[in-house]
Amino acid sequence: RRPWQMAENLMQITRPGGALYVAVPWVWRYHAYPDDYFRFSWRGITELFPGVAWRQQAYSTNIDNEFFEISGDGSGIDNALAKYVNTPTGTRKYLPYLQVHMLGVKS
Repeated sequence: RRPWQMAENLMQITRPGGALYVAVPWVWRYHAYPDDYFRFSWRGITELFPGVAWRQQAYSTNIDNEFFEISGDGSGIDNALAKYVNTPTGTRKYLPYLQVHMLGVKS
C-alpha cells in the first residue's frame, strides 16, 4: 500500500553494487485482488529509487516473451504500441496491457 516505504526498505538491504530488478504494472485493467493502488511509469520507478543506476528498461505485454526496450527519453514507445479504432463518436486510442521492467545497480 505504500510503495515509497517498500523502496526505502529495499535500498536499506541492498548493498552498493547490488542489483535491483523491478517489475510493475503501467497500463493495466483494474483488479481488486489483492488490491490495486498504484501504476508506475519508468520515470516513477526512478523517483522511488534515486540511488540506482538503471541499466535496462523495457515494457512487456500480456503476450509471452514480448518485450519492447525503453531507450533515450522513453517518449513514444508506449504510444507506438497503441491501436487506433474508428468509432461512431470518433477515433479511439487503445493501449495494450503494459508492465515496466527495470534492472539497475545501487550506487
